[in-house]
Amino acid sequence: MKTFFHNPIAFTPLPVTIITSVVYSALLISLLVIHLVVPSAPQNASPVKGINITEAWHDLQTLSNGVHPYNSHRNDEVRDWLLRRIDMILDRNRNGPEYNSHDIYNTGTLGRKLQYSVTDQPPVYVFNDMTSNVTFSPAVLGAASSSIYFEGTNIIVYIRGTEDDPEDWWTSNKKPDGKGGVLVNAHYDSVSTGFGATDDGVGVVTILQLIQHFTSQGQQPKKGIVAILNNGEEDGLHGAFAFTQHPISKFAHTFLNLEGAGAGGRATLFRSTDTEVTRFYRRSKYPFGTVLSGDGFKRGFVRSQTDYVVFNGALGLRGLDVAFMEPRARYHTDQDDSRHTGVDSLWHMMSAAISTVQGLSSDTSSTFEGKSPDKGKVPSGGGSEGVWFDLFGRVIVVFRLRTLFALSVTLLVVGPLTLVIIAAILFKVDKLYLFSSSKHHHHSEGDDSVAIYGWKGFFRYPIIFLVASGGVTGLAFLVTKINPYIVYSSPYAVWSMMLSTWLFIVWFLSRAADFVRPTAFHRTYSLLWMFAGGWLVLVAVTILEDRLKLAAGYFMVFYFGTIFLANVIAFSELFGLPTKSDFASEAEGHHDAPAASVRSGSVSSGRLLAPTTEEQTEENRNHEDNPEEATESTSLLRNGRSTTFANYTSPRNGGEADEESVVDDKKKRKVFGYEQSWSWSLPTWTWLLQFIIMAPIAIVLVGQIGLLFVTATYQTLADGNSALTVYILIAILSILILAPLGPFLHRYTYHIPTFLLLVFTGTLIYNLLAFPFSTNNRLKLYFVQRVDLDAGTNEVALTGVGDPYLGEAIYNLPSAAGQSIRCNESQARRGLIECAWNGIAPRVVPNVHPEVPPHFGYADWISFNATREEGKNEARFNLWGRNTRACRLVFNSPISDFHVAGAAEDSRFKRVPDDGSKEIRLWSRTWEKPWEVKIKWESNEDEHGRERGLDGRVVCLWNDENGSGVIPALDEVRRFAPDWVAVTKLGDGLVEASKAFLSVAAFPPGRVTEYLPHPILEYVTYIGSKVSPETLLATLAPVLLVLFSMSWRNYLGGRYSPFGATIDRSAPTVTEDDYDYLGPGDIVDPPRLPRTHAAGEYAFPATARNSTRIDSAHPLAPDILILKHRGTIYPLHFNAFAIGEGILRVGELRKLAAKETGTGDARRVKLLYKGKALKDDAVACREEGLKQNSELMCVISTEPVVNGKAEDSSESADEDDMLRDNGGPRVDVDGTLIGGRSEPPRKRKGHRSKRKKGTGREGSPGRGGSGRDALGYLAPDQYGGRGGSTSRSNSPMRPSQARPAEPLPNSPMSKLNEIYSTFHTKFVPQCVQFMNNPPSEAKARDLEYKKLSESILAQIILKLDAVEMEGDEGARARRKEIVRETQAMLSALDAVGKR
Repeated sequence: MKTFFHNPIAFTPLPVTIITSVVYSALLISLLVIHLVVPSAPQNASPVKGINITEAWHDLQTLSNGVHPYNSHRNDEVRDWLLRRIDMILDRNRNGPEYNSHDIYNTGTLGRKLQYSVTDQPPVYVFNDMTSNVTFSPAVLGAASSSIYFEGTNIIVYIRGTEDDPEDWWTSNKKPDGKGGVLVNAHYDSVSTGFGATDDGVGVVTILQLIQHFTSQGQQPKKGIVAILNNGEEDGLHGAFAFTQHPISKFAHTFLNLEGAGAGGRATLFRSTDTEVTRFYRRSKYPFGTVLSGDGFKRGFVRSQTDYVVFNGALGLRGLDVAFMEPRARYHTDQDDSRHTGVDSLWHMMSAAISTVQGLSSDTSSTFEGKSPDKGKVPSGGGSEGVWFDLFGRVIVVFRLRTLFALSVTLLVVGPLTLVIIAAILFKVDKLYLFSSSKHHHHSEGDDSVAIYGWKGFFRYPIIFLVASGGVTGLAFLVTKINPYIVYSSPYAVWSMMLSTWLFIVWFLSRAADFVRPTAFHRTYSLLWMFAGGWLVLVAVTILEDRLKLAAGYFMVFYFGTIFLANVIAFSELFGLPTKSDFASEAEGHHDAPAASVRSGSVSSGRLLAPTTEEQTEENRNHEDNPEEATESTSLLRNGRSTTFANYTSPRNGGEADEESVVDDKKKRKVFGYEQSWSWSLPTWTWLLQFIIMAPIAIVLVGQIGLLFVTATYQTLADGNSALTVYILIAILSILILAPLGPFLHRYTYHIPTFLLLVFTGTLIYNLLAFPFSTNNRLKLYFVQRVDLDAGTNEVALTGVGDPYLGEAIYNLPSAAGQSIRCNESQARRGLIECAWNGIAPRVVPNVHPEVPPHFGYADWISFNATREEGKNEARFNLWGRNTRACRLVFNSPISDFHVAGAAEDSRFKRVPDDGSKEIRLWSRTWEKPWEVKIKWESNEDEHGRERGLDGRVVCLWNDENGSGVIPALDEVRRFAPDWVAVTKLGDGLVEASKAFLSVAAFPPGRVTEYLPHPILEYVTYIGSKVSPETLLATLAPVLLVLFSMSWRNYLGGRYSPFGATIDRSAPTVTEDDYDYLGPGDIVDPPRLPRTHAAGEYAFPATARNSTRIDSAHPLAPDILILKHRGTIYPLHFNAFAIGEGILRVGELRKLAAKETGTGDARRVKLLYKGKALKDDAVACREEGLKQNSELMCVISTEPVVNGKAEDSSESADEDDMLRDNGGPRVDVDGTLIGGRSEPPRKRKGHRSKRKKGTGREGSPGRGGSGRDALGYLAPDQYGGRGGSTSRSNSPMRPSQARPAEPLPNSPMSKLNEIYSTFHTKFVPQCVQFMNNPPSEAKARDLEYKKLSESILAQIILKLDAVEMEGDEGARARRKEIVRETQAMLSALDAVGKR
């Protein structure tokens, strides 16, 4: 401590440790505060005339009170609100300039008539643009294989400047006079999963305040201002493209685009077109940004785009892109709301916009005038490539890239040359101790060499640097391997780990090397190595500046410049040393004999100038008498022993002893430790000058870039970006920040490095073990629901980072439980995984009845017609979607051109890319608009030269999810997913529904052989080459004669030919008396009792309802068996699916029947099903053929039944009693005729299969049986009728035409899917048609209603009941879902059929 106060800036451990730590801490903390803390908004709500911060905040809350994507109804509401707000602003400023509103405007630029209403030269115009449309291929957006047709709904406000063209030039097809104006833009649409507070609500309310400011009294600008509130940016910059079709787009020469790529913080200058326009951003009070972000966009490292590319690329304007950029985890989610932003962020963007627009609109120079670079662009002139960066958020530095390039080249040349010149001068004056091992000295006794030890420590720093850098790089790989996403929520923990690791390793190795081989040149050689490495990096930076026009390496120019200056100081220090000759003479002059030579072969080498024992003891005593020197600043070796790499504590050689012995005590005290004795004359304060030159520049420039760049990228891991890239980036930036400290760390005390070792240990453990996501840093998962309208199925897909995070999120969703989740690499998001499952049907299209499940109306969601032009590769599509204004045509092969009816033409934009388009995206400003699209395609042939035709899908999108229940699958994800999960959109639509189309090429005459299958074509060719025509004719003639005779034999009275058409296939005459249909009430409930149901639960009147249930926890769709006993009906309720899964046994059924009939002894109860006695109590009811709603006969015997049979009764007698008790024939629920009244009771003898012809029970024409399908259920005949009726049992029965049996599926799930597909493809369209257009006649309506209800019950419900689950829980859940949907359809049919 005494040493510190004696010389507080000396190059000793305590001053070095304190000063460097304070400087680094102060600068890093300042950068963090500036980066994290947004400047406060002024207390005065109106800091500028016409600006009201409070009003702007209330506008933001109103705007972000719901999601409002382009394809939503709320988007229209927001647009109307904006028009009203603009009117209110202009009305309030009525004492200022007058204004005029153009509510009707035609956007055509080719001489179309304009409709407008004007007063005399009004200075403010509001264009309510509802007619602009544009067709283009968005190659600039990275979608090179698609085309877009878009109808704009932009709001444009033009404030005429005092120096603008006074005429209404936009009313005619001419360009405006003057120097152009300023365009300021923001988009008012949001994404479908975010409220749009910062993307781009803050930009919208800022423009409203700009309109209010510049229309206030006395604030009219010199150059006119065009304020645009565009619509459709989120889906592909559509609004900006639509603006290019408006005549006012020819006016502005400069622009300011306000955007949001985050959800708060500071608004940063994303990018700029040139230096000249960037200088106007300097007027901002709190500028923020760096050119590095602009270069990221330029080189494609940032994949998203803003309207900037349209204004600059399509219109040729010069301007700025200002946007929010953090936190990315809230971007495009439900946390992009006013709650998670603030007034300070609002003011930060607003103040920058006001200052910039004021400057641009006040500039009357010719800076932004010049020739138009391309046809169709404004004559805004050309600017120079610029470099910009802010300093502490208060000042922004702006200069040209050519200036940076010139400075880079200068440093590359001047830097090395300067050091060489200084070294040459030092050599000339004999003071170049660097690179000198000894000095040859001539004296009277002969020649000798005195040790200099100037090479000591030369190779030290590169080894230390590489080891430390390898350490942090290894940490990057380690964290990427173990816990790659920890940076998502804890970036500063990663920063701390990297910084503490590098600093500790460098300190430890530097101190160890200094302990082993102390040298006064450690700092100088470290700086020299940094100069060499920096020079090589600067060469690469200079090449990028010149060849690629990239300015992102600007920090390296200044970084290298400071290293160069530090080296100049280090070389200049050597001028303070004595000449090497003087040092050698002095070393020799202190002794009677000549100095020892470092060469063993020297003529005087035999004289070793080692101190005597007394001298060494005295020296040690002197050290002990000076305790103030015994600090950490002194060498660890106090015993007069030096160290080498070869000998850790070897005795000093004679040369060193002689050298040390001749230095007096005063000089000796100036030598640090055991460094070279000549170092006493080096200045002790120059280190501070070197540090002050290097460290602040490196910390400020590199630290700012590091914070900004890492903040912009560390949460893009959810987008599929590489985690390793982020960690390597942090490692590199950490090295660059701490590198200026490296040359001084060998003078550090152990206190701070020890503390940093603890920091490293703690952060490493945390980074490897902590969960990477939190409620404030939620993992974004991308949602989409795809509906196949042809198959009637839908799937929900979540895309995100892989296991375990995506899997855990899906695991919590009820609809995904028990399903087989399908996961694959995402096609839409590179680097992510997409997992899909059968989801809850969306309700984006209103249904015909509120009780009808949404998927029953799938067929009506999209309507289209495709017609091919004969003989041409052209087709016309007519399509429209319900409750949407966004559809697509997706082709499996590219088209060459297309045209949408009513589309405007613009030669600046290609409709189709050069390699064709595989997708046409259609956006309409009106809802349910029918599109007419004409397409062309090139000849598309397969490998055999056959034309493939054109096939693909018609897709429509739905985005409006305002209100719960519209997209239940999305609501489910938000409700049940973990709180560390956020949901955002995957594509343009939250719900994408599609239908397939196929356009088959026609067979041109004379070319039929070209369309034959290839094997057949080869065979025919082979036969034709081997067989003569005569032989072939002789062979084929008999075959043709036989075929001819078979096809005509029936006309000659013979049998029917399978090749003929003589069978009368016309429908027979059928009257209403021939058939009657069982309705759902007739089957679910027994006859004679009415059936009611509510909320999906079957209910019976109190006189017949069974009050006993086996399991009351399953009230929905219980298993029901109908028990009949002497004219009384007993509905028996059981656990859902207890029959189908084999749970219910005959014994349980018998006990319940005894209880219901009041029989005390269950053994007296005999049960019969289809005439068969149920004997064995241990057998499952399913094995006996029982199904849902099966009817059983109950006979109560006077004696107990033994093994299912009463002692005094026979099977046939009981069956006859059963028939008599129930009054005649009965039709089972599947349509099988069980008995007939006309057939008298009789005893059957022999085996059951020995029946008389015509008396069979199943499928027998004589008994009215109907055909059955492969699963044993009644199949509808070709006439649509049924084979039997309960109300007309004696009616003649028409034989039904059974369908051929289809092969059975292999698994329960495949069986269920087959039934489900039958339900949707066969019955749902009929039901929807019936509910939409029910017959007006009551009898016909009832007939159709019963037919549909009965068919659904027989073909769907009963088939579902018969499917064996085989323990498959997923299939069981799937069956329950299908049952619920089917019951809902039956309920909807009841509502229409029974009214």
